[in-house]
Amino acid sequence: MQASVRDEHIQREIWNGAVPIEINLAKNESLGCKSTPEAYYLLAQRNGYLALLSDEIKQHFLQFFNEGDIDDDIVWFSYGDAPLKWHFPTGVLFDMFDRQQDIPWKIEAHFKNFPSDQIIDYSLTEALKSHYMNNLKEANYLKGGANSKINLLSKEEQNNLWDGLKESNYDKFWGTHQILSLETKDLRYVPIRILTHDKKIIQDPIYAYNGQGKLFFKNIFLHLN
Repeated sequence: MQASVRDEHIQREIWNGAVPIEINLAKNESLGCKSTPEAYYLLAQRNGYLALLSDEIKQHFLQFFNEGDIDDDIVWFSYGDAPLKWHFPTGVLFDMFDRQQDIPWKIEAHFKNFPSDQIIDYSLTEALKSHYMNNLKEANYLKGGANSKINLLSKEEQNNLWDGLKESNYDKFWGTHQILSLETKDLRYVPIRILTHDKKIIQDPIYAYNGQGKLFFKNIFLHLN
């Protein structure tokens, strides 16, 4: 399905959405530093993941530690007292937690005491890639009732989807994603997962059309009442 010029402009603007973030080392981990850790600032893609930024964040903070002081295999983040789920997109986390929409969003980085009782453990980027591709397959099945298109993607095309997301490369990502697109008339369900401020997840089937064959999204809002 080819997008109109206007649709593509809107799609690109949404893709370019970003969150300014100020990352400080957690206070209880900065006590043993050889020098006062400086905050790290970045502009994070809203549809990306904090975990994909781990390497550059690690490199910034490791310079303030003595060698061997910390386990740098994994870094996790928190806002206030709440660990941030690494498998939620950055924009979703920002909208869920920062109700005042403070700019930049101030979060903390941790290198110790991973809260495995509160968030899923991970150690490799491959875990995030697997999670993302599984969600993509689920969404495509809901849209059309089959996964034949995504199952037929070559390894290179699958990598283009993931690498495009990691690199914030619009053309690489959408150049492949358009293969998965359907005509509006062929939509069965709208693949949507709603996360509320009280951390409730709503994922009921949302029909694309009502009984009269008209596009139908009203029941999304009924579930929020």
